[in-house]
Amino acid sequence: MNKFTTIFLAIVAIIVLSVAITKYNKTSSKVALPLKEINNWESIIKKTPEYQNQDSKNSLIIFFDYECPYCIELDNELKKLIENPNINLPNLTYYHRPLPGAKNSFTASLAAECARDQGLFLEYHKELYVNSFRLGKIKYSDLAEKTGINDLKSFNNCIEEKTKISVINNQVRISDSLGIMAVPSIIINGDLYEGVLSSDLIIKLLNL
Repeated sequence: MNKFTTIFLAIVAIIVLSVAITKYNKTSSKVALPLKEINNWESIIKKTPEYQNQDSKNSLIIFFDYECPYCIELDNELKKLIENPNINLPNLTYYHRPLPGAKNSFTASLAAECARDQGLFLEYHKELYVNSFRLGKIKYSDLAEKTGINDLKSFNNCIEEKTKISVINNQVRISDSLGIMAVPSIIINGDLYEGVLSSDLIIKLLNL
């Protein structure tokens, strides 16, 4: 086999692979199969949902990392779900899952929980995602001011003293116990999925 034939076959292989990936992505955007069913999730997940709807029996639990670009994509899809006036919003719970060695993500999670103490978790959570690629370079106190946190001294002390480290570590332990090692991961009524699910697909899975 000469050099030109080898190059030609390599190009053909790349084209075939690209078509296969495109076809897979189109299919996977419409169909999603859970990795597994978690039967005891309700006894493990005892955290109060960030979006709580007592009229809904549906639950979404999101496991995320603040430096994960796919987590940001999923959060954008969840935003569409939250803002959809035509559905009965499910209970939505966020679980911190900073990846091993992700120092900036871990500190960001601490900051978000410190913001929770002042009733601004969701606002701060959104601001962290907006600044995801600047973590480690920005001041968390600057984001706190931007989100309306008034007691900056308590907020800064909370981060510096790592007051919420047990909260984050506990959520990581729960993630591990459920076999969740990748982010984003999402539990939909006990079924575990990985990756970015569109808001339309989530609605279908919830039969909303």
